[in-house]
Amino acid sequence: MATALSGNPLPIRNHMAPLFQTGLFVLDIVMLATMAIEAQSLAYFPGDVAVSHAVQAHSSARLDEVLGEVSWFGFHPNATVSSESLSL
Repeated sequence: MATALSGNPLPIRNHMAPLFQTGLFVLDIVMLATMAIEAQSLAYFPGDVAVSHAVQAHSSARLDEVLGEVSWFGFHPNATVSSESLSL
């Protein structure tokens, strides 16, 4: 803890914390409302198509293999088998 020159501890100033937290909360709500309105009014955000094409252009055999193994659990017959084997 910090001390003053006299050796006494400095007072903790936390009276502004609730005001700061309230301000952040209001800012978050305003930003969320703005994004919701924009998402409703636009078909897609600028840059979304370019980013999705760049991500989908990357391909590797190992990644395809891993994702194929992970998605195996999502198919209905496999999901039943895997959920029953996990419950044992």
